[in-house]
Amino acid sequence: MNYYKYVFCILTYRNTEDIKECLSSIEEKVSDYKVVIVNSYYDATSEGILRDIAERNNCDFISVPNKGYGSGNNQGIQFIREHYDYEFLI
Repeated sequence: MNYYKYVFCILTYRNTEDIKECLSSIEEKVSDYKVVIVNSYYDATSEGILRDIAERNNCDFISVPNKGYGSGNNQGIQFIREHYDYEFLI
């Protein structure tokens, strides 16, 4: 299991532009990190764009049914706990 000091769980819904800015900001300010993008499914088009953003930025990507903010975050946290060791989960 890979270790990172910081693991970010970022839930997104259709918003493809803000995620780019968020990832850029994390890259500028943090070292030893991993990002997991959790797509709260809206449509195949936005999912494809977000998947591409994740791949280009070396992020993990999971797509989950849109059952609200809490559900998406919980599924992202579960994924992180199963795949990573970390000091901080953000």
